[in-house]
Amino acid sequence: LVQTDDYKPRPFVLRMSLVGDCPRLIASKAAYGTVQEGPFSFDAKQIHRMERGKWCHSMWQSLLKDVYGDDFCCIEEELRLTLPCGYEMVGHNDGYFASVNAIYELKTVADHTFDLVTNQDGPLPQHYEQAMFYAGVKGAGNILIHYYNTASGDSRFFLIPMNRDVFDTL
Repeated sequence: LVQTDDYKPRPFVLRMSLVGDCPRLIASKAAYGTVQEGPFSFDAKQIHRMERGKWCHSMWQSLLKDVYGDDFCCIEEELRLTLPCGYEMVGHNDGYFASVNAIYELKTVADHTFDLVTNQDGPLPQHYEQAMFYAGVKGAGNILIHYYNTASGDSRFFLIPMNRDVFDTL
């Protein structure tokens, strides 16, 4: 098991990326006060997968910036929302396409998830909710969810209009 600074237990922060997760699990994490409960460590395979995801995000963000220039902006923009209960949620969108007023959300996935979203011709509910939340906080009119299969290099894109009713129920 590996215990580097990036993968050590850390204090719980109510993050927008948790939107779509089980509410009881989120409440449990918040009550315990840490993202990882107990003496949990990541193994080398898990760290490799997460580091590959970080690299893929950087690669796609750089490519999109090179191709679209100033139209692709707000990379890793910090979004904040104070909830009525007083908690503050923080998140970082993967980018924003100004010309279509769309939050860009990249998901690096394996074959199984890629096949699932391809066969259902749409994003996973938790990814949809996360991107919709980012769009609601930013005031974007659309979301663009990009699934990138790390095994094959294939991509699927879903451009979906912002749904204020969905955002208001999250």
